[in-house]
Amino acid sequence: MSWQVDSNLVELARKWGLRFIGYKKVLSELSSGREPWWTDLVFYRYLLASGCEPIGRTSGAVYMKCGSRVAYFNIGIIDYYYRARDVKLLEGEIKKIDKLKLLTKELELYDKLTDVRVDFRDFIKFGIYGSEPVELLNLGDINLYLANVEVNFSYGVNPNIPHFGIGINAARANTIWYFMKVWYIVKEDGTVGRERVSITPYADETMKARGIREEELLMVLNEKHLTIDGLLRNIEEVLLNGIRALTTVFLY
Repeated sequence: MSWQVDSNLVELARKWGLRFIGYKKVLSELSSGREPWWTDLVFYRYLLASGCEPIGRTSGAVYMKCGSRVAYFNIGIIDYYYRARDVKLLEGEIKKIDKLKLLTKELELYDKLTDVRVDFRDFIKFGIYGSEPVELLNLGDINLYLANVEVNFSYGVNPNIPHFGIGINAARANTIWYFMKVWYIVKEDGTVGRERVSITPYADETMKARGIREEELLMVLNEKHLTIDGLLRNIEEVLLNGIRALTTVFLY
């Protein structure tokens, strides 16, 4: 497979991978010497203070309306230290979260929107949905959409090396399912490698039946590099404001 078909994606992986490596270093410095739940709690409270309104929860995340977009924050660390370690300082926040509506069917409203997320492994895992669907390709009775874009430090063995993932969903009528995902690994020296492309068995059958090659899907994603870049800028803006909030609490 030629690297040319996804050259823009490689550059995106390098650009955003290196940026988030830098942000992780800053967060690690701010978190040093603090309780393991401190960073998540302060960041979550920043989201609420910035105007994000909780609309419900799942077993592991709080969903909130932030202006015109929907965001979610993984509360796993906060929840663990309250329920398993009995940290009383977290009780007030957890009780508020427990009162939120448990979301199930409501999440289907976001199935066609792009889920842009970051996972820093030891702290802060959150995501923001795009404001409108990003259609990639029409296959007759099946439409392909940009499903997710993520910078993930939990995916690999090394906690300091991020994986950059871009996923595709397929939709037919009212049914949506996972279709394909491409992963890149980004090292601190800027080296980028395409780690793997995962395609579901059904997607493989669909592609063979329609004469579509893996390279063609990568080319379609490659052409959407500006859209993907814009989505990542949105989540970066929220992250930077959160880091500022953490810095303020850290200093005072």
